[in-house]
Amino acid sequence: MSRLKVKTWHFLNHSIIGILFLLLPIHCQKKNSNSPFEKKQSIIQKIDSLNNKAFSNHLLSREYLYNTSVHTIEISHKIQYIQGEADGYANLGIYFLGSNNYIKALEYFYLSIKKFNSVNILSKQSIIYIRIGDIYTTLQRFDNATFSLNKGYQIAFQYKDTTNIEEALILLGQNAAEQGQYKNAINFYNKSLTYLRISPKPELLSKTYKAVGDLYLSKLDYDSATQYYFKAIDANKNIKFTYSSNSGAVYTLLAHIAQQREDFEDALHYNRLALSWRKSNKLETHYISSLINVGNSFLDLKNYDSALYYLKTGLDLASKTQIYHLCEYGNKKLYDYYSKQNDQNAALRYFILYSTAKDSVVAEKNRNNITLFETNRILSETEEKNAILSKENDIQRLKLKIKNFQNIVLFITLILTSVICIIFYRLFFKNKKSKLKLIRINNKLDQEIEYRKVFENQLQESESLHKFLTDNSKDVITRIDCSKGLRYISPSCMDLYGFNQVEMHNKLKLSEEINPDYYPELNHKSDQLTQIKAPAKFTFRTKRKDGTYFWVESHVNPIFDSMTNQLMELISVHRDVSDRMDQEDSLMENAGQKELLIREIHHRTKNNFATLISLMNLQAEQTPNDELIAILTDLRFRVRTMSILHEQLYRSKNILNLSLEGYLCNLSNVIVQAYNIKGIHVHVSIEDCYFEIESALPLGLIINELLTNSFKYAFPDGKNGNIWVEFRTLKSKEKLAYRKEFVWILRVKDDGVGLPATFDIKNFSSLGLQIISILNKNLHGELIVEGTHGASFTILIPKQGL
Repeated sequence: MSRLKVKTWHFLNHSIIGILFLLLPIHCQKKNSNSPFEKKQSIIQKIDSLNNKAFSNHLLSREYLYNTSVHTIEISHKIQYIQGEADGYANLGIYFLGSNNYIKALEYFYLSIKKFNSVNILSKQSIIYIRIGDIYTTLQRFDNATFSLNKGYQIAFQYKDTTNIEEALILLGQNAAEQGQYKNAINFYNKSLTYLRISPKPELLSKTYKAVGDLYLSKLDYDSATQYYFKAIDANKNIKFTYSSNSGAVYTLLAHIAQQREDFEDALHYNRLALSWRKSNKLETHYISSLINVGNSFLDLKNYDSALYYLKTGLDLASKTQIYHLCEYGNKKLYDYYSKQNDQNAALRYFILYSTAKDSVVAEKNRNNITLFETNRILSETEEKNAILSKENDIQRLKLKIKNFQNIVLFITLILTSVICIIFYRLFFKNKKSKLKLIRINNKLDQEIEYRKVFENQLQESESLHKFLTDNSKDVITRIDCSKGLRYISPSCMDLYGFNQVEMHNKLKLSEEINPDYYPELNHKSDQLTQIKAPAKFTFRTKRKDGTYFWVESHVNPIFDSMTNQLMELISVHRDVSDRMDQEDSLMENAGQKELLIREIHHRTKNNFATLISLMNLQAEQTPNDELIAILTDLRFRVRTMSILHEQLYRSKNILNLSLEGYLCNLSNVIVQAYNIKGIHVHVSIEDCYFEIESALPLGLIINELLTNSFKYAFPDGKNGNIWVEFRTLKSKEKLAYRKEFVWILRVKDDGVGLPATFDIKNFSSLGLQIISILNKNLHGELIVEGTHGASFTILIPKQGL
């Protein structure tokens, strides 16, 4: 359908909707003789007619579907026609399903089911549950999909709706196939074919045969797949064109099977049939795909002229319509074609286009994956909230029941208590006080006995646990009094120090075995520990019984009197950390060697660049060719750009990140000094930030190209002028003028003669501008060129670009 016809169709649809809703009140006013019931029935009939028409034409005009659904919902709500609202919500669900907004689609489908349930209409819910199941299959929520599809199937079976029965069975088969349950999938498809033989529907029959063929194709059973694909084509022969007809797709799959079998003649034949079918039915995207498929078949048959014609025709259409996966496919095949023709320039051009299209396809896939992930996340959160609300409702209902029961029991208890009190009041009045007193005394004694038992048990358990831990711990646990005398040491001292508990107690001080070099540090930390009154960690070298030194890590916890706030004792845990200290020393040594090696690499790289620049200078001095001299000069600046980067990394303390301000300012000064034109003033403004070498180098190369271009072309005949070089973070107000994802701005501008009128940003002729374009794409940036008052090149860079 042409664009003019589509626009005309939209205009007519909107006009009809407007006229119908304008005429509704007029029509009701004219029929004053009719009863209010007859007027309402007339409006209901029009609402049902519009809803049915919107559903029938939803593939032709999605705008008509949306506008009609909104209008019918509003009118139905005003006259309280719930079925009309339910049909409208179902159509809105179909609209959002067509735009892959699954959250909105599910919201309106469930709202439609709720409305149908409120008026006890079950028959229309079958197709809605089937569509909900299809959405859940797309989101890979297979349990939800199976539940919804079975629900739709059960309703359709109850009302003997064969169309929806068959649709549900086909989708249940696809759902099972997605989960790798091929046996279940075949069972569902066979069940669908059984119904279709009883009540033939060629469109669904073709769809089922294709689904079975796809299942066998996924298992690489080409013979079975081919058999069912032919059945799908036969079922479609007597069908007039509908949007769900799939003959073109089946022919393409047959061509794929033939290509896998290296039967290229058959592959070409089926691809041509698919091309002819899609062209006649005006399926633009599939038609472009078939053009490229035919070109690929000719390429396999080494019929290069025909291959070139179909590949270029398909690629041109794909580029115009911006179908990136077809652009990737077409450019890849043209790259293969020119590679076989040994045309390396053309092959390189198409390889670059193929890489660009591939990046676009990957980005589009990532966006789709993110959309699916976000949809699943929202659905999961909604399900969790619903589950929580359901539990809360259950809890509230249970609490209400309990409360009612408690009120009843309380009421009965109060009545019985009152009666008993009245009867026995006089009998127990005299001894009531004495009994209550005895009860209180007994209770108090029981509580005291119980508390004492619990305390004794806890004390015994604590002592047992303490003894178990200290006796079995590999770490040495000590208790030292305020005079630094040893009160307790665990048996593990034998493993750590070589002394047993008796020998350790006989020592005057534990510090006797510590290396004297650590005394000042340990005394200082000990004083701090008593001042701040908090646990501390000590690491030092001490001596075993055999005289060997080893590293000890000691965690010391001071215990203070809660009343006098004076130090009572120190509880410490000692651990052998010799292995860890050795590993730390080794790691520090390796890190130093690695950093020294990286610095040496950067230094040698800088020297190699300097040697390369010297060789280019010698070559420029020896050649009389001015054009070659200019090329060598530009190349020398580019190499110098990389050399400055490595020189700064060599001198920097941080070899991982580079100061962008120092690098770009140094680069700009080198270029200015190289040209040494007195009348031209360069103003450099670089924000002080740090980037890795992979991010800083593209910025340096871009500034090199733009700055040298300004020196060479902006000020002819010795004119004076200014050049500005700027790199900074975008301000919040500036982000409003651009897209939100842009973070940095790079700008090189001058007040020279400006750009020629023939300058085209899309067709860069010079190597320098081509380099700028390639580097800009690598940075994911957006290039803005202005050439009226001087020349201005602005690159907006997103966060992922650097």
